[in-house]
Amino acid sequence: MALSLSFSRKSRTSDVSEPTKLLIADHEKAERLFDEIESADSTAQRLSLVAQLEAELTRHMQMEETILYPFIRDEVTGGPDMVQEANQEHDEAKQVLAIVASLDPASPDFSGRLKELKKLVNHHVKEEEKDVLPKMEESVDDTRLRTLRSRQQAKLDASPSPTLPRETTRTRSSSNGSRPANRRSNSSSPTRTPVWVQPHHTDDDRWQVRREHASRASRVFDTQKEAVDFGRTMAKREKVEFIIAGREGQIREKHSYGNDPVRSKG
Repeated sequence: MALSLSFSRKSRTSDVSEPTKLLIADHEKAERLFDEIESADSTAQRLSLVAQLEAELTRHMQMEETILYPFIRDEVTGGPDMVQEANQEHDEAKQVLAIVASLDPASPDFSGRLKELKKLVNHHVKEEEKDVLPKMEESVDDTRLRTLRSRQQAKLDASPSPTLPRETTRTRSSSNGSRPANRRSNSSSPTRTPVWVQPHHTDDDRWQVRREHASRASRVFDTQKEAVDFGRTMAKREKVEFIIAGREGQIREKHSYGNDPVRSKG
């Protein structure tokens, strides 16, 4: 049975400060990724989603450790103890996250390790949203909370876009956390097809990065900017055409990064 955080959107985001809303948005993004990994119907899709989960959790933890936790330690009564516990929870999650990211999703260990990671994240989120963040809001005035929100966003904006994993086949790994070696294809380079940024096929306002003719997205993002940044990096690396589509399907931008193939409409 899939583990799930038992909060409704209304109860989590109503009557909370802007710093808390930003954190909840990140928590919800991780929850969606866990659900998508569990429901994915192919190994390749799980690999891509796990890479995205690893990048998003790492980005979130770095922001908390460099911006949020020092603020709580200095501004909130009992802050040092709360921060110590939160950092310990981060360390545990990082260890299991590294193992999950190293495993072949088809391996017998993958499901159990994923559930272990989800349980750790679930516990950390509940502690943060039900205890740590309310105490912060009680202790800190609106002006300082607005300053914190700006610093949080600046840190997230400065974080590099996650790197798409190379399209290689992983060997099965044991559960000891070591990363397996990748086996490269005999071909010298990936298929050179254009990279598209376009609305995701669901109605959740997300954006996908997809290779032309691919049946599934390479990555899915909450904002168009994140998708464009990632897709552009991918197209430049592979020296292919980069195409941005609008919500109605119209092509808004095209950029050529060399060696573009003969193309049909994506």
